Amino acid sequence: MSATGLGESPGIRSASTFGFGIQVISLFFQTGLGLTPSRAAIGLAPVMVGIIGASLVCRPLITTLGRQLVVLGLVVTLAGAFGLWVTVVLGGISVSVWAMAPSLLVLGTGMGVCFSSVYDVALGDIAPSEGGSASGSLSAVQQLAAAVGAAVVTTVYFGQRTAHGPAHAMTVSVAVVGGIATLCLGLVWLLPRHAPSEDHPDT
Repeated sequence: MSATGLGESPGIRSASTFGFGIQVISLFFQTGLGLTPSRAAIGLAPVMVGIIGASLVCRPLITTLGRQLVVLGLVVTLAGAFGLWVTVVLGGISVSVWAMAPSLLVLGTGMGVCFSSVYDVALGDIAPSEGGSASGSLSAVQQLAAAVGAAVVTTVYFGQRTAHGPAHAMTVSVAVVGGIATLCLGLVWLLPRHAPSEDHPDT
């Protein structure tokens, strides 16, 4: 795959977008549950713990598992999103941050598994001479996808919040994030099977 092909890959574009779910959760904490920004940040701690922990654990496994690690991350992310959706459906705006914490931890774990591996896997069949341009293309696509995704999901959240309230807005937004993760799961098979080995030459 060339650097240009990498930048145009739908698998990369889709896999780069669902991290913006954290932004919607923060909005729900503040506009739905009435938390201050500092308390909302504390409420998001399980997501951060999951991301950091999964990244540390999975990093040594990238060369061995390759694309399978990305698939695992997306499946775990979907499980966390589903758990969060059920929790908010049942609890509404009376739900506690503690009740959401287990699903947030699972969500963060899935994101950590995916994000710690997808970029290395995406570069798996890039020629060494194209490594620099491929990395730049990948970074640009990731930033564009994240910006577009954040705009879409926050628009959905505020539109639904105005019409139906914050709890409904949260469940619809989480469903959108889950739909994007499902799309990623279908497109991830377009990625190379393996990440570059550690002794792969850079030039």
